[in-house]
Amino acid sequence: MQFSIFTRINVAIGVLAFSLIPMVVVWTKIRAGQMDSEQWAAVVLSVAFMQGLLILAQNRCSSEEMPFWRGLMVVGASMRTGWMYVDVFLALIAVPLAITAAIAFLLRRNPAASYYRLIYFFYKNRMEQ
Repeated sequence: MQFSIFTRINVAIGVLAFSLIPMVVVWTKIRAGQMDSEQWAAVVLSVAFMQGLLILAQNRCSSEEMPFWRGLMVVGASMRTGWMYVDVFLALIAVPLAITAAIAFLLRRNPAASYYRLIYFFYKNRMEQ
């Protein structure tokens, strides 16, 4: 399966959105300039923690049939409608949701099988043009 450059960009935006969730939570304090060095350190550590969870999910949810990043590409491709702005908006919701579900699957006995079923669900219910 080949993925277009727009799908790759949408998935990258979704992964970036997931990674920067801690910054979104404190965005009003950042804009107001009310962050001290301890709060900045907490935000940076939170972003690093999110990256660690992402790497852990990648390692545990990958399988020969469905590597982790290929699964996220399927999620991004499943959100394609043909309208670029709608595609980006849907990817901003679906990709972080899929990553969050993959992290939740780490608590299961076989997270790779659960991740495969999740990706199949997205593919089966993909957007139709």
